[in-house]
Amino acid sequence: PTPSITASKPDGIITGIDSLSEFGFFDAKHKMWRRELVLPCGNRARVLENPNDATESGEFFLWPASLTISQLLIQKVVSVRGLSVLELGSSHGLTSMTAFAQGAKTVLATDQAHVLPFLQKILLLNEWCRVRSAALEWGASPESYDPAISSAAPYDLVLGADVTFWRASFPALLQTLRDI
Repeated sequence: PTPSITASKPDGIITGIDSLSEFGFFDAKHKMWRRELVLPCGNRARVLENPNDATESGEFFLWPASLTISQLLIQKVVSVRGLSVLELGSSHGLTSMTAFAQGAKTVLATDQAHVLPFLQKILLLNEWCRVRSAALEWGASPESYDPAISSAAPYDLVLGADVTFWRASFPALLQTLRDI
């Protein structure tokens, strides 16, 4: 069978957005929905989700592209083994955690400064995972980047899952990709 991410219920293969409603529980400690996804290596990627706090840009909601890119990494459509990986618009960090679980040498998950505490909380829940995080505002000058971004460069692979749907943000995203 093809390797895949499964929900923490025996038959719950995650195939898309519809299956997201089929698993998870309310985590009273964090006051958010908690979803646990079992990666083929056996580690559980724990993800917090709070759609009620999402702004118009959609953070705090687990989008299907994170699952899709994670599936592609697991199926080794793209091998990350031994690579230095940067994720843009990481939000929950699922794609970054999957890259780490699939053998990436280093992984840095980035998002806007206001999303970083949320991302860091999720990464702390996943003690097995050695993903670092940093704030990155697209279009900012490289001199203003968090030192964690510059110190890990150059990156072998840049990942982005549902990073934006606003055309107005495209020029800043493209500038950041050129600068990195």
